[in-house]
Amino acid sequence: MCRRKLIFALISFLTFIVFLLKAEIALGSGEEKLIFVAAWPIKTFDPSKGGGYSLVRYSIAETLIGVDQNGKLIPLLATSWNVGKDGKTWTIKLRENVKYHDGQKLNALKVASHLKRAFETFDNLKVVPIEDIGYEDDLTLTIKTKVPFSPLPAYLAFHEAAILSPDSFNEKGELTRVIGTGPYKLVSWEPLRDAILQRFEEYWGSKGKFKEIVLKSISEPQSRIPLILSGEADIAQLLPPQSLILLEKSQDIEIIKTPIARIRVLQLNCLKKPFNDKRMRLALQYAIDRESIDRELLNNSGVPAGGLFPPNLIWANESLKPYPYDLQRAMALIKEAGWEDLDKDGILEDVKTGEKLKIKLYTYPERAELPPLAEIIQQELSKLGFSVDLQVVSVGTISDIWKRGDFDAILMGRGLFFVPDPDFIFMTDYYSGRKEFGWGAYGWKNEDLDRLLELGRKTSDPNERLKIYKEAQRIIYEESPVIPIDYYVNIDAIRKGIKNYKGHVNEYCYFLEKIYREKR
Repeated sequence: MCRRKLIFALISFLTFIVFLLKAEIALGSGEEKLIFVAAWPIKTFDPSKGGGYSLVRYSIAETLIGVDQNGKLIPLLATSWNVGKDGKTWTIKLRENVKYHDGQKLNALKVASHLKRAFETFDNLKVVPIEDIGYEDDLTLTIKTKVPFSPLPAYLAFHEAAILSPDSFNEKGELTRVIGTGPYKLVSWEPLRDAILQRFEEYWGSKGKFKEIVLKSISEPQSRIPLILSGEADIAQLLPPQSLILLEKSQDIEIIKTPIARIRVLQLNCLKKPFNDKRMRLALQYAIDRESIDRELLNNSGVPAGGLFPPNLIWANESLKPYPYDLQRAMALIKEAGWEDLDKDGILEDVKTGEKLKIKLYTYPERAELPPLAEIIQQELSKLGFSVDLQVVSVGTISDIWKRGDFDAILMGRGLFFVPDPDFIFMTDYYSGRKEFGWGAYGWKNEDLDRLLELGRKTSDPNERLKIYKEAQRIIYEESPVIPIDYYVNIDAIRKGIKNYKGHVNEYCYFLEKIYREKR
């Protein structure tokens, strides 16, 4: 691993030198322009197609309810929200004097019109049992659910529920213009590459400090590094942990580390051998040296994982500690499950059938640390007698493989809190009644967990809900349909003089309007 880090640092350094020879250095000019380099290309701004993330993160559109740095719900376009005694009728008060980017005033009729479309057509919002969305007056929105649904406010804080003017869409429901309410408005966009934002002078809140923000989308991590080092970028996001060696040498850069609600996790196919056996899943828990991975591969830029949620989340069950690294215990579980090296070739066999212990492990390179992490897992499992066929493919291919079930394990980074309530991730990934497998427990179900998740949706008392979801985390921890490895810590870099940039625990928003350049 040390050799790998040195090679990576050398490659990054050489990339930087080549860049300096070929490119002009363009520094941001005062308060006029901010150059923001992001990791994920913007494919669309249509919330129904995943574009809500970009709308909210880059301060173009806003949700009714916001999310603070700790994952707590806060007022935004809505100033208050209350549910009636029936647990189904919600009254939401809207903020006064809010304007869309086309100059029209926001009102409850327009918000209701947009949200009706969103909850009827956007995949991740269809799970909410909406009966009706209406309004009482210009600033009072009403939402009625078919059954009591306590996490509704959190779904209104989801990116896909970002509020756009109904005039953003044509008669077919296709997005033709982006008309939000945020502190910045979209003025130009080249799909998969750059977008230019302009300060919205009629914004209801604090105005943006920069007149213009240029969003550059560069998916290759090694290409983001020289941009921030040279000064062509003011902010560069999601830099790989291995790049810290190089970045920390620069006196012109500040590194921002943000623990977030995302986990590096080994997803298991529990429909077939060997991981349909709980003992084999637990063996994997003991076979992974999380402390070493954090220290050697991630340069101490991760947090070894125990339960599903990281400890900085208010919903986390902090009693669930990482499984210790213990190859002897792992081997004992494997032997108990009926696998031994019968022919002494180093690969275990099923003692009943003679079948070799061979598995397919997939990961993807879009998150730079995953392929080398998968290699480490491959090496550890080989020590136990697994034959591991490791395949690195695109993230799109991973999705196809998942849908077909043609895998034994997939190493991925899973976002946990895009909807700032545990209902979404649990119902999407672990509830056995879901229509399709989410990115979680493939082919695994637990009736006790199902009952808890159904109860969590109906329970309104926050303390009772916390108890429910802590117990749900314990069940997943003990049954191990997935193997949590490490909680993410995002690594971003900013140029000296850039102030008030902060990451966000659930990657909700970067609050671009708060960022400024310190005058020297």
